[in-house]
Amino acid sequence: MKKRILIGYASNDFCQEKIANILFDYFNQFTNYEVFLLNIYDYSISYLNNFNRLSFIKKFADSKIVNIKNLKLFVKNFDSIELRDVFKSFNPDVVVSLHFYVNYIACFYKNDNIIDSTILSVVPDYACHYLWTFYSDVVDYYLVDSDHVKRSFVKYGVPSEKLVICGVPIASSQDVSKEILVKRYNLNPNNPIYLFFGENDEDFNFFKDLVIRNYDLNLVFVCNKNKFIKGLCEKFIRFNNIRNVVILCFGKDVFNILNIADVVISRPKGYNLSQIVGFKKPSILLPSLHAVERKNSVFMCKKNFSVKVSSPSSLSRKVHSFLSYPFIVNSMANKLLKIDLNVSCKILKDLIDNNIE
Repeated sequence: MKKRILIGYASNDFCQEKIANILFDYFNQFTNYEVFLLNIYDYSISYLNNFNRLSFIKKFADSKIVNIKNLKLFVKNFDSIELRDVFKSFNPDVVVSLHFYVNYIACFYKNDNIIDSTILSVVPDYACHYLWTFYSDVVDYYLVDSDHVKRSFVKYGVPSEKLVICGVPIASSQDVSKEILVKRYNLNPNNPIYLFFGENDEDFNFFKDLVIRNYDLNLVFVCNKNKFIKGLCEKFIRFNNIRNVVILCFGKDVFNILNIADVVISRPKGYNLSQIVGFKKPSILLPSLHAVERKNSVFMCKKNFSVKVSSPSSLSRKVHSFLSYPFIVNSMANKLLKIDLNVSCKILKDLIDNNIE
């Protein structure tokens, strides 16, 4: 009998979505699994429009304490008839959760006897945070990046036997050569490539300050699926006659460009950083939006994998120093080369095969 695996994620973030698809494709190739991919954002109840839903989620993530009251409010805003029907009809043996929001709804349904699933929580962050550990008595296993993260979860009271070291799957390249990509996007082969993961109004401010300096670099700005920001960026570079910038929405070439990039600019979001580290790229981190990102930023900078900036002008100054003193980037890259990555899909598969009937 096939094991039913529900892979749940909770983001319009392209890195998290990419990881969900990597896991879906990996398990779907085996005949003994039935796999379902679920974006929990697609099932929030109808009276919350997209703006209010994202506003509510941000307030929840930024709250100082997750307690029963606001957790019930969170579940209320995602517990819909449609979402219950998905869990009931698919009846997963395993829920692979890529976000703590999926943990909450899956654990709520398990406590309410809607499902009887083993819940595996994939943690992309580089330190523990209380948002991951709420419902830790119901989550069966946490898949964490390293011993460092494992120890931080233990400090939060999660039993060691629930913690499995298993890195986040890395998006493999499409074997497109640098020469082809340089020609496809009209990049200057003599200048370094900076890949900028941006998606909101504040990121646009960082973008404007950087590109107006007209440094000797290729800048590829990825605006996720935000076509409004894409339009703003394209209008800005046309108005200022800027030639060394490429604007992309998320697509398959993003990870090909990540593979050849010299430096990445990003918010310190767990799934973004997992890909940046996986591809062993030095990075410049924009200001954190909440406590989870702040912990990620501290870890990355302490390891000398990244540097952080606080404002648009400080980003431009940091890029200028990188271009002026390339040994800084080389030193960061050498630190990243020493990382030994886990074969995460295989570890996850073994966990499911060996521990779940």
